[in-house]
Amino acid sequence: MNVSLRAKLGWVAAAYGVVLVVSVFLVVWRYLQYRWHAQDANLYSGMWAGGDMILGVFIFCLLLVPTFVLVLVIRDSEPLYTRYAKILLGLSLSAPLSLD
Repeated sequence: MNVSLRAKLGWVAAAYGVVLVVSVFLVVWRYLQYRWHAQDANLYSGMWAGGDMILGVFIFCLLLVPTFVLVLVIRDSEPLYTRYAKILLGLSLSAPLSLD
C-alpha cells in the first residue's frame, strides 16, 4: 500500500491538532486545579510549580512525536526538507527577540 505524500502530511497535521487539543485541555485542567485548590496552591507553591514544570515537559514531549514523524515523512523530498530547515533557521534566529 503506497500512501501519497499529501496524505502523510495530512496525518502529521492531524497529529499536531490532536496534540494541541490535548495540551489545551491539560493546561485548562491545571488552571482549574489552581482555582479549586487555591489554599493548597499558596501553601505548597513549590510543589505546584514542580507540577507545572512536569506538565510543560510532558507537552514538549507530546510535540516531539509528530515532529519526529514529520521529519521521517519529508526526508525523501528535498524541497520540503529545505523549506523545513529554512523555517527552523528563521525560528532559531528570532529566538533572541523573545528575551525582551
